[in-house]
Amino acid sequence: MIKPHLYGYPVLMRAGLGNMLIPWARCVIWCKDNHAQMIAPYWAKIRIGPFLRRERDKRQYQFLFNHANQIAGLKRLIILALCRKIDEVDWHNGTVEGKSDRIVVCFRNMDRAVTLVGRHTEIADELFRITKPRYRPKNLINKPFIGIHVRLGDFMPASKEELNLGLHCIRIPIKWYADALLELRKSVGKNMEAKIFSDGEDEELMPILRIPGTSRYEGGAAITDMLALSKAAVMIASGSSFSIWASYLGGVPSLWHPGQRFSIRCNHQEENRDVEWDSGKSLDNDFIRLINF
Repeated sequence: MIKPHLYGYPVLMRAGLGNMLIPWARCVIWCKDNHAQMIAPYWAKIRIGPFLRRERDKRQYQFLFNHANQIAGLKRLIILALCRKIDEVDWHNGTVEGKSDRIVVCFRNMDRAVTLVGRHTEIADELFRITKPRYRPKNLINKPFIGIHVRLGDFMPASKEELNLGLHCIRIPIKWYADALLELRKSVGKNMEAKIFSDGEDEELMPILRIPGTSRYEGGAAITDMLALSKAAVMIASGSSFSIWASYLGGVPSLWHPGQRFSIRCNHQEENRDVEWDSGKSLDNDFIRLINF
């Protein structure tokens, strides 16, 4: 039964969709486990960079989602203005015992993602539910495919040493993606169709696009691409939170450049679904067996 005096509220940072989804998802799970009402977040943020850099995705996420059964509008304003607010780390079951005042538990930043481990089906269902119908994937591939996420945009080039050391938010060489695709096809013994999900231009992606059986997925919005990529049989990932979410939502086995592996699936049973791989190496048979081809 819903507790009328208890609310969860994700306080979203100005960041990419993948980063913003972490406090949102933590709040979703907490509200479900504690029978609390969820207050809809503010997806809208002032973003000038994507326009100045002429990026494909202008990151206007406020247009992608509906409020579903979350509290929004005037009621949201009143609750946030009048109710007592505490951070998620300060909340415990005894916080509300014997008290009549209403409490808003706030979820901030990207910490405590461990609370999402094993809950990907619930999160995927909720994310699909709040996505406006016109942004849900329509042109999904009806057979197993290799998803390739190539993050370029505001990511800067880096040396192989910097990549291997785990420097964040940098570009992975396009050749590595092409090598990974060829090795995957060789290892599965099948010329699986490959779809590229990227904010880059065709000219930048040409080392992959020129490989037969490879084409771009044109979803048109970040959430559309993320949901579609989560349906891949296997993913070649970039070092970004977008890749993390696609692999998490769909339980997708994923290849990562050395030093760039990030995952929400951080438990022992699923650790072999996230594999670091470098050009010229062979893929482990245990990883190949996870691919549904």
